[in-house]
Amino acid sequence: MPQAQKNSSNNPQSIYSLADFVELELESIPASYADARLIRVPFVSVSVKKFDVEVEENVSFGLGVRVLKNGSWGFASTNSEAKQSIRKTVQTALKLASLSRGNAKLSEENAVKATTHTPVKIALESESLDLKVKRALDLRELLKGEKIIDQSVRYADSSSEKVFLNSQGARVSQSISRVSCYSSAVAKENGNTSTGFERIAGVGGLELLKGAEEKAEKARKKAIDLLNAKPAKSGSYTIIIDGEMSGVLAHEAVGHACEADAVLAGDSILEGKIGAQVAAESVSIFDDASIGGANGSFFFDDEGVEGKKKFLVKNGVLAGFLHSRETAAKFGVSSTGSCRAMGYSNAPIVRMSNTFFEKGDCSEDDLFDLRKGVYLKGMKGGCVQTKNGTYVFTAEEAWEIENGEKKTRLRDVMLSGEILETLKNVEAVGKDFETSPGTCGKQGQGVPVSDGGPHLKIKNVLVGGR
Repeated sequence: MPQAQKNSSNNPQSIYSLADFVELELESIPASYADARLIRVPFVSVSVKKFDVEVEENVSFGLGVRVLKNGSWGFASTNSEAKQSIRKTVQTALKLASLSRGNAKLSEENAVKATTHTPVKIALESESLDLKVKRALDLRELLKGEKIIDQSVRYADSSSEKVFLNSQGARVSQSISRVSCYSSAVAKENGNTSTGFERIAGVGGLELLKGAEEKAEKARKKAIDLLNAKPAKSGSYTIIIDGEMSGVLAHEAVGHACEADAVLAGDSILEGKIGAQVAAESVSIFDDASIGGANGSFFFDDEGVEGKKKFLVKNGVLAGFLHSRETAAKFGVSSTGSCRAMGYSNAPIVRMSNTFFEKGDCSEDDLFDLRKGVYLKGMKGGCVQTKNGTYVFTAEEAWEIENGEKKTRLRDVMLSGEILETLKNVEAVGKDFETSPGTCGKQGQGVPVSDGGPHLKIKNVLVGGR
């Protein structure tokens, strides 16, 4: 991650001067702990559909305050910068925390003081709004073609300023620049419809948009190619999945089951299994918020704990869970820097960041050394039951494999099974590596994430078509 840089803002109404006032308010309240997050976000959003164009350029501001008193939390928020509103928000959080008694405690963590800034090669403000709209319109043109009946492009960028403060002396300032661009095409022929979808998203500047045109063309081609794909024959197969699909397995089937709040709620198949063999020895899975440029990256989480790499599974053994300070205290460990909120008006909860299978040493030729099987690529949808450990995923693309070669193209291919059985059935881990950005939803909150990994070969997986 980049080295800390000092902020030089002298604007009396800057987020940093407001933070000074909030800091004093936190120090004055009778509670065992309090923290606050101030967030100002200038953003641009461009949505281009088949006939419509929607454009927004704005700046949002908000403050979220948590207070812990007698083991009970209180949370309040405001979108007003007025000091009277800020004071009232702090007092409201205190009153809510005082309504009951609980057993919440926090792990001991260093009170960090730091200022960080996203490294950006091409600044967001270096390009006018008109040019950003033109790019989206140009991408829509690339999505058009024979058999294409609908196209859409969504572009967004933001450059957020966040300040985290707590009553233990922490003060963390983060400037984070984000860019995303999504392209989608819908094709139709002989009553069949299919969709091609491609995305770019990450932490950085406009340099992230390199390849956006190729992504749009790929989405169009994918939509058309899938029109003639055939349904899969149901059965148990040895499968090969690409890096995007292995990322979905890492995130959905393993990452959510490793979130400590789910474990404490009795909603995880991995409860009580730390130190146990839960996967093949070739399998290692990690979550890492410190990866430069990845969509789920951040410097510090929303409790002021540094984002870092942590293994969930190491050489097939369950290595640990993802923690906030509260869940860490209940497990007697340190926070993993995994407490995040969607926005200022949401209380932070345990979340993933960038979750990946670690790459192995198997070549592509060895992976595809298979007489009969199914190759699945990309993610279309799915669900996981973390409590009983079952999952169902639908691949975006798929092919039958015969004698090591991709043959018949398939569509709407689903794979299902039990998490632990599937992990133990991993036969080979590729030496390639692919990442995919997305948004993770939990308890009504969506946060940016990435997942991915290498190609995997897995035996005895139930495959079927709609």
